[in-house]
Amino acid sequence: MTERARFQHMNQDISRSFGEAAIPEAAQRRTGRIDGRGTPRGGPQAPGPWRTSGVQWTVSITLVIVALATVLRLGGITREPFWLDEIFAFDFTSGTAAQTLSAVARDVHPPAYFLGLQAWRSAFGSSEGILRGYSALWSIAGVLLVGALAWEVTQRRGAFLVAAFLAAVNPLDIYFAQETRMYAQAAALGALTSLLLLRSLLGPTGQRNAGRRWLLVGYTAAAGLLLLTHYIGITILLAQGLFALAFFSAHRRWRDIGRYCLSAVAVGLVFLPWLYYVDHFRSGLYTSRILSWIPPASLSTAWAVYARDILWGRPGLPSRWWPAAQLASVAILALTAGLLIVRARRREEDLGAPASRGAGAAFLAWMALAPVAIALLTSDLYHPVLYHPRFSVLVVPPVIALVAVAATTSTRRAAAMTLIVSVVAVQLLATGLQYGYLEKAGMRDFVKVWRREGPPEAVYFYPRWNRRVAHYYLHQRMPVLSRAKLEQRLREDRPVTIWACTNIGYQPDVPSGERQERDWLLSLGPSREVARVDRMSVVKVQARPVARTYPQLKLGAVVRFGSHDADRYLWSGWYGPERTFRWSRGTRAVALFSVRDAATRARALVVKGSCYFTQHVRAELNGTTVASFECSDRRFQDWRWKIPAGTLKEKNTLVLELPDAASPAELDRSRDTRKLAVGIASMRLE
Repeated sequence: MTERARFQHMNQDISRSFGEAAIPEAAQRRTGRIDGRGTPRGGPQAPGPWRTSGVQWTVSITLVIVALATVLRLGGITREPFWLDEIFAFDFTSGTAAQTLSAVARDVHPPAYFLGLQAWRSAFGSSEGILRGYSALWSIAGVLLVGALAWEVTQRRGAFLVAAFLAAVNPLDIYFAQETRMYAQAAALGALTSLLLLRSLLGPTGQRNAGRRWLLVGYTAAAGLLLLTHYIGITILLAQGLFALAFFSAHRRWRDIGRYCLSAVAVGLVFLPWLYYVDHFRSGLYTSRILSWIPPASLSTAWAVYARDILWGRPGLPSRWWPAAQLASVAILALTAGLLIVRARRREEDLGAPASRGAGAAFLAWMALAPVAIALLTSDLYHPVLYHPRFSVLVVPPVIALVAVAATTSTRRAAAMTLIVSVVAVQLLATGLQYGYLEKAGMRDFVKVWRREGPPEAVYFYPRWNRRVAHYYLHQRMPVLSRAKLEQRLREDRPVTIWACTNIGYQPDVPSGERQERDWLLSLGPSREVARVDRMSVVKVQARPVARTYPQLKLGAVVRFGSHDADRYLWSGWYGPERTFRWSRGTRAVALFSVRDAATRARALVVKGSCYFTQHVRAELNGTTVASFECSDRRFQDWRWKIPAGTLKEKNTLVLELPDAASPAELDRSRDTRKLAVGIASMRLE
C-alpha cells in the first residue's frame, strides 16, 4: 500500500471515529495537511492506534449514555400512580398466558406486549415499579437502536453517540418508559424494523445471499412482533414498504422486490392466527364502544406531533407558554432540514461517504413523515386512529436519528453545534418539567379518605370508569346500588350514606344518563364535600328515607303485579314484573294500600300466587297475622286470607315473611342468583 493510500485510509478512520466530516483532498492541500504529491506532511502515520482508541472511546461513551438512560427511566418510576390503562394491563396479565390471551382478545389491542409482561411479572413480581420496568427495558433498547439508525446512514461513530444521547434524554420516550403500556415496545420495534430494512437498502449489492436472507428473516420477525404489539404499527410497516418498493424499483433490484413481497406475506401469515382467535370473541379489530373517545384527526393533529410531542413530551406547560415552545420545535426541525439539504448538495465532496448514503437520510425523513400521513388518511377513511399524545412516540426514533445525521455530517460546524445544543436544551428542560408534573390520575389519596370517613353504603363515580381505578387501590369492590335498589333501601325507614365522586372539571354526560343520576343523588338529602383528592371531588350525601305512600285500593279492584301500575303499591322486597306476575325479593316483602269507608267492611284479602319450591309463608296485615301456611305448588292459585274485624284501617301495611327464600343458583337449577320465595299475580279486597 502506498503512503498516500495509507494516509487516506487513516483519515477516513479518524473522521468516522469522531464524527468529523471527511476533508476533500483539495482542501487538505490548501490547509497544508498534504503536499502536492498527496503525502502527509511530517511523514506517514499508522492508523491502528487511532482505530483502537476510537472503538474504546465509543464503547465507553455508549455505556455512559446507557447508564444515563437507565437513571432517567428508572428514577421516579413510581412517582405517578397507576391509572386506568395500566390497571387494565395489570388485570390482563394476572393469570396464565392462556387467560391473558383471552382477556386481551376481548379488548382492542394485540397480545405481544401483554404476553411479555405476563412472563416478566411471573419472573420478577407484580409491584408497580417492576411492571413499569418492562417498558423501561424496551425504551433503553430503543435508545441504542436510534443510535444504530444514525450510524447506518453515516457510518460514523459520532452520529451513533449523538443520536443515542438525544434519544436517552427525550422526554416523550422517558414518559412511555415509565408506563405499563405497549408504546415503548412499539417504538423500539419500529426502530428495529427501520434499521434492518435500511441495512438491506444500503447494503452492497454484491452481498452474499445468506446475509440478505438473514436480514429478511430478522425484518419479518420484527415486523410481525410490531404488528402484534400495536395495530397502529401498520402505519410504520406501510411507510417502510412504500419506500422499499420505490427504492428497489429505481435501482432495478427486482430480486429484492420479490424478497420484500415474500416478507410482507410472511408478516401477514404471522398475524393471521391472532385475527382468527379474536373472531371468537368479537367481530373485527376495531370496537367503537371502546375507542369512541379518540377525536377526529386533522392537520392540527399532525402539527401537534411535530411541534409539541416529539421534543417536549408531557411537560404540563401553561397554555401561554406553548406558542414559544412550538416555535422552538419548528426552528429545530427547520434547521435540521436546512443542514440536510446543504449536505445533499455537497454529498459528492464528502470523502468516505458513498453516494448511496443520501438515500439513508431520505429514508429517515420519509419515516418521520409518512406514518403520520398514513394515520391521518386512515382516520379520514376508516375510523379515528391517530391520537397524537401516544402515536408521536413511534416517530421519535427517525426524527432523533435524522437530527443526529444532520448535525454530524454537516460541514457548517456552528449550525451543527447550534442544532445539537438546542435539541439537548429543549429536551432537558422538558424532561425536568415533566418530572415535576403529575399527569396520571390514581386513587392513592382517595384510599386515605375512604379509611378516614368510613365506607359508605353506595359509591357513584363520574366518569364511571373511575370505579375500576378505586377498586385497584382499595383491593375490594365498591358498593353500588341501582336506582331501584337504592329506592327500595330508602323505604326501609333508615338513612343511606352515599358518595358521589366526580372528576374536577368533568361534566357528566346527558346521553349516558350520568348527569340525571348525579342530580338525583344530590337531591336525596343533605350533602357536603368531604375531600378534593386525586383531581376528584368527593361529596357525601345523607339520603333520607322515602316517606311512605298509601295508594287507594277499592273494594273488588284488582292490582295486577305483572304490570308497572302495581309499583305504587309495592314498598320493598319485590323484583320487577315478569309478564303476568312478579317474584318476592329475599325473606320479607311489603305492600302498602289505603281504603275508604266502604272498603273497611272487606272481609278477605285474595292473593293469587305460587311458591318457588317449598315455602313457609306468614302474612301480617297491620301487625295482625292473617295467614300462615306451607306451600310448594308452582301453579298459581287463589289464597283467601280472612281479615279479622277491626284489622283493616285507612292506611294498611301487608308484610309477607318468607324465611325459606332461595336462589336457583343455590339449588343448582340455574345461574340465577335472585332470592325467590313466592310469585304474586294479583291482589284484591272482597
